[in-house]
Amino acid sequence: MKKLLLVFVIAALMLASCGGGTEPKPGATFTGPIRIGNDKASSATIRFTISEDGSTIKSVGVTLNNVKCGGMTAGTLSVSSGGDFKFSGGGLNISPSNIGVIKGRFTSPTEASGTVHLALKLDVMGSTISCELGTWNWGAEAP
Repeated sequence: MKKLLLVFVIAALMLASCGGGTEPKPGATFTGPIRIGNDKASSATIRFTISEDGSTIKSVGVTLNNVKCGGMTAGTLSVSSGGDFKFSGGGLNISPSNIGVIKGRFTSPTEASGTVHLALKLDVMGSTISCELGTWNWGAEAP
């Protein structure tokens, strides 16, 4: 019985230490690298801006350098999306339609990290081109 109680206490303490997520700094713009494979791009950056009241992400974007996708190459490619993307409890799971799926967690009011599944939708001369680049880790900071 004592062992069961000890296991329960340890589990409760571990859950308490995980706690809820940290809320981001209102109005902050987070920027940082996406750790993308060299076969997809030479480098990539994620950026997103928190609304002034701190309740939503009002814009999100990615920039890729020397991107390679389905026989297409580009020197620099930037894709962004505006809107009111919700997050809660310090976690985010958003799906800007032209970028893909961004998941993560605010680890402090000015730091966040997670994964991004890059499924870009690009408008080129009146046609939409899809560019599937896979899932990659990212980290971002705000001043």
